[in-house]
Formats: sequence, C-alpha cells, structure tokens
Amino acid sequence: MKQVILKLYRKNPEELVAYAKRVLYALNNNEHFPDADVLLAPLNELVAREKQVSSTITRAKILKKSAEERKKEVLKQLANELERVGKEVALVSDGNAVIAASAAMKFRKKKQRVGELPKVEEFTVENGTTGILLLQWKPVKGAVSYSIQAANDGLDYDNFRLIGACTAAKLVVKYDGVDWHHAQRYWFRVAALGAAGLGPWSEPVNRVMT
Repeated sequence: MKQVILKLYRKNPEELVAYAKRVLYALNNNEHFPDADVLLAPLNELVAREKQVSSTITRAKILKKSAEERKKEVLKQLANELERVGKEVALVSDGNAVIAASAAMKFRKKKQRVGELPKVEEFTVENGTTGILLLQWKPVKGAVSYSIQAANDGLDYDNFRLIGACTAAKLVVKYDGVDWHHAQRYWFRVAALGAAGLGPWSEPVNRVMT
C-alpha cells in the first residue's frame, strides 16, 4: 500500500489556526496516538501564542505593525509544526485512511505524470545453457519497449552501459568472448519506455556467466 503524502492547504491565517485547533482536538485522547501530549506540546504552545499576539493587535493599534510581524512569524512556525505533526500521523497511519482521518489531518496522494511508467518488477537473471543468460521481468502496462543495461560492478552506477532494447519482457545474453566472458559476474537492470519517456531503472540483479 502506498504511503499517503502530506499536503497542507494554507489559505489564510484564520483557516490555519482553525486547522491547528481541529488537529489538537482530534489527537487528544485518540487511541491511535497514545503519546499525543508530547507530540502536540509545541503545537499547543504556538496556538496559545497566536491567540496572545492576536489579542495584542486588537488591544494596541499603535503596536499593530510589530504585532502583525510577530503573528506572521508565529503562523509560519505553526505551519511548520503542523507539517511535522502530519509526518508523524502519516507514519503511524501508514496509508490507513481511517487512522489518518481520525487525526483531522489533510492528505493527498502524490500525483504521477500522465504516461509515467513505474519501476520494473520481478526482474530475474538465470543461467541457460553454457554461455547464455536469460533476463526476464514482469511486463509493464503501457510500455512501448524496454532498455537493458549491464555492468561489471553493480556498486558503480556510472559503470552501467546500454546492451540492448526489446519490446518483449525478456532478453537473451550470449557469450561472445569480447563483451561477455565465462566465469565473469555481471549486473543487469531494466527500465520501461512509455509516452512520458524512460521510467526508473529496476534494482540491479547479478549473475555469473557459466
């Protein structure tokens, strides 16, 4: 399950403060967050400070400019603190919409570009007959073709080089004594090509050519 991605919707000071108060109310005595007192301590303090600063603006117009600057700084800190709390809520909820909703936090999933393809999964490299390696992976929906890279050292990503492209979710690598040698270990990775371009590379898989 994908992790929900935190996104604060900051429109104006009043809505930000009201949002913070809803979060405080929702997390207090919430069974999913037994340590809410510690988590919410800074948020409680900032809400109280915002109230104090707002009162100062109302009572003393002569100090309005200074108080408004202080309020702006407090609101900035309040927004940052809400983001911190939100990250903790996202971590606890781990994609569970019910738990996330119980905290009164606003989340949304990360947008994906139209046509963007995911990372290739279930990528395997197996030995075939002598001098042959069989590369296979799970087909990616929407892929036009696949690019395959290889390297002698899987820890050095700059060492990977393109060895071919194909439309099927498999490729055969054959011993030739030039690029491919017996008893040599090789690392391979594959990426799907779609309308939005080349997707992310798979995790490297290694195999010794027999």
